[in-house]
Amino acid sequence: MFHSSTYSALRTVLLEHGAHATALTGLAELAGLLGGRHRLSASAATRWMLGPNARLGDRSPLEVWLSDGAGHVIDAARAESTHRI
Repeated sequence: MFHSSTYSALRTVLLEHGAHATALTGLAELAGLLGGRHRLSASAATRWMLGPNARLGDRSPLEVWLSDGAGHVIDAARAESTHRI
C-alpha cells in the first residue's frame, strides 16, 4: 500500500527546507514505514521528521536527511518499535 498523503507531507517538509529533487530518494520507503508499519498520520509523520530522535544523536530526521541522506533516517524508522514512534 502506498501512503500518498504521508509521502506528500514529508516531500513538502523536505522541499520547504531546501532539499533538492535528488534528496527525495528513499522518501517512498520512509513514507511506507511511517504510514504503514507505524500507522502514523501525515501530520504525525511530519512531527516525527521535525523532532529530535535519540537514534540520530538527538538530531531531527530532517536535519540528518539533508546533511547525510536518507539512509540513517530510514534505518532509525526501521529500528523503532511500533509502539514507541
